Amino acid sequence: MTSGNDATLMLRFQEEGDYSAFEALYQRHRDALFAFVMSLAGHRAIAEDVSQHAWLRLIDVARRGSYAARSGVAFQTYLFTLARNHFVDQYRRKFDAVRTDSLDETQIEERAHDDAHEDLIGRLDASQLAGELREALNTLPFEQREVITLWACGFDLEAMSAMTGAPPDTVLSRKKYALGRLRHALRRLIREREES
Repeated sequence: MTSGNDATLMLRFQEEGDYSAFEALYQRHRDALFAFVMSLAGHRAIAEDVSQHAWLRLIDVARRGSYAARSGVAFQTYLFTLARNHFVDQYRRKFDAVRTDSLDETQIEERAHDDAHEDLIGRLDASQLAGELREALNTLPFEQREVITLWACGFDLEAMSAMTGAPPDTVLSRKKYALGRLRHALRRLIREREES
């Protein structure tokens, strides 16, 4: 396996045509990229298409010699941005994300503070949790789902702001409201299970 940091590998692929460098990048980032896109899209076929497009776009960028490693911009941020932009252009704008009736901001604020120490996760077993979280994520408006997905992938506020094109305060606000909505959705699921 080829070693080196991501930017070095990408530059070797671009400048020398070193396909082993590209393969190393692919092996390092393919699963995380797919998981990211799957969280945005909610559909395997779309996630596969968007992921594949991002890798093909990266190859095209290298062939044109237009990749430039910049300080403060990680390769993963660059790759995820390629995928995110393609998803937004091809799927989000054509087929608006599925949404449920939204809570107003006051309801979210109230519910976020209700039972703040309640152990929601402990009340769902691990086998249910992944499915319930995925279902709850899919009810979020796209902008909130995107921020939560980026946050879960480990991106910091600055990177999330750059990737989404939203100011940092907006990103923080989307995260706050998304977490409130997720908390509310999980509480509702727990109540439904306890009542049945």
